[in-house]
Amino acid sequence: MERKKIQFFQQRLLQEKKALQEEVQNINSQLQENLKDSVGELSSYDNHSSDLSDVTFERGKDIALRDSTLILEDKVEQALKKIEEGNYGFCADCGKKISEERLDALPYATLCLDCQEKVDQERRNVRPLEEEVFPHSFGDLNNDRLDKTCTDGEDIQQILENYGTANSPQDIPGAVSYKDLSQEGDESLGVVQSVENITQEEYEEAMK
Repeated sequence: MERKKIQFFQQRLLQEKKALQEEVQNINSQLQENLKDSVGELSSYDNHSSDLSDVTFERGKDIALRDSTLILEDKVEQALKKIEEGNYGFCADCGKKISEERLDALPYATLCLDCQEKVDQERRNVRPLEEEVFPHSFGDLNNDRLDKTCTDGEDIQQILENYGTANSPQDIPGAVSYKDLSQEGDESLGVVQSVENITQEEYEEAMK
């Protein structure tokens, strides 16, 4: 790559770095604001957790945005370092040159287009970790065989409630402890009506 072109990308990266640093600084200043100042209340202790959900949600978005900005800033730093080392514009995987069209769009790109597409494809094939929590399959929700039950939305909600909710015992009629908040165990998973809990053999025996 021509030296003039490298200097052009270097200036773009330096401008991008400055903009990212200013964005992180603005987000940090917002996160330092006291919670009670954010909602205009004298105290947050007498509020239900749901009353502060909007503020908590917005702060969560700010933290996620800051983390994404820091990751992007690190990529810019790595690109500037490559310029100093003299190997800017080469794919970190296959070693081939990254096209100038791609660098025009992403001056901090470290992979060529082909290698990036491979990485994206591998990420799309990775299943969510949450699926390991569910003990039953979602594949046969429409299966109506009497000898086989399936997991529905209600069962999933009951499973997830064991990991905690925003409710407390006072929010559920008849509940005296946090154990009473979970409804798992009231019925078999995959069963909505009692007739669905019988096996195929029991059904055939009853029909004789």
